[in-house]
Amino acid sequence: MTTIERADDLLVETVDKLLEEHATPERIGAAEGGLDRPLWDLLEASGLTLVGVPESRGGSGGTLHDFAAIAKAAGRHGAPVPLADSLTAANTVGGLTTLDVPTGPLAYAAVSPDTKRVRVPWAGTADHVVLLTFAPTSPSVAASINVVAQSDLVITASGQNYPGEPWLE
Repeated sequence: MTTIERADDLLVETVDKLLEEHATPERIGAAEGGLDRPLWDLLEASGLTLVGVPESRGGSGGTLHDFAAIAKAAGRHGAPVPLADSLTAANTVGGLTTLDVPTGPLAYAAVSPDTKRVRVPWAGTADHVVLLTFAPTSPSVAASINVVAQSDLVITASGQNYPGEPWLE
C-alpha cells in the first residue's frame, strides 16, 4: 500500500465517521431536500469544505484525489449538504482567480453571456454562487469567474426539476 492510499484511507475513515454520526436518517429527513446547516458548519470547521484549495489561498490543501474521496463519502451517506458543489466552486475560485474563497455553502453554474435563466443545484441554500461565464466564441474557455452573494440573485422555485433544484435568473 502506498503512502497516498494510506492517507486516502485515513481521510475517508475520518469523513465516514463524522457523517455516520451526524448525517443520520432523522437529520436527512428533517432537511427535506434542503441544507442541514449544523452539519455544514461542522464540515466547514473541520476544513473539509476547502480541501484542494491551496493553503496559501485560505484552503485546507490536499489533492484532487482527496476532494473526490470526500465528495464520494458525502454522497454515500446522503449528507444534506452541497459538499461536492462547494468543493468544485471553492477550487475554481481558489485555483483560478485572485478572489477570496467565500465561506459557507457554495453553488456554481456555467453560463454563456446571453444566459437569462439556468438551473443551479443548491442555489436556494447556498450563501454564494460561483458563475463561470464562457466566451461566445469559445464555449470551452471561461471568460470570467464571479462570486455572487445569493442575496444578490433572483432565485425562483418555478420549474423545479425532480430533486427540487430551483432556477437562477
